[in-house]
Amino acid sequence: MDIESDRREEAIQYVYAKHGRHHAAQVANVITYRAKSAVRDMAKALGFSPGQQDAWSRQIDRWGPVAKVAADGEHPIPDIVLDFAAQIGDTPRNLGIHSGGMVICDRPVSEVVPVEHARMKDRTVLLYRT
Repeated sequence: MDIESDRREEAIQYVYAKHGRHHAAQVANVITYRAKSAVRDMAKALGFSPGQQDAWSRQIDRWGPVAKVAADGEHPIPDIVLDFAAQIGDTPRNLGIHSGGMVICDRPVSEVVPVEHARMKDRTVLLYRT
């Protein structure tokens, strides 16, 4: 079911109020590093300027692997940035809470799927890796 964006929070609060955090949870995707974000974050971690981070990340195919970029050799991205970016490729970066995805169970959600406490008080998220 899709709920209009202006009323999603109201629907989420209703579900938690009716079923409680032990029987309801929001869906959280585990966002992983792709080549573009890996290059940007490694350039930042190594102290390169925001301008360089942006310029280098724009040269990266959004879905292609870092190894492909390193192999073509026709870019100004330092090898150390590419080496570190390749090491973190496809590892978890952050959780993304689905604004309308929820699971409601007749027993505690934790008996069905892995869960953790959300940042917001009295909310639970279930983990889903993409």
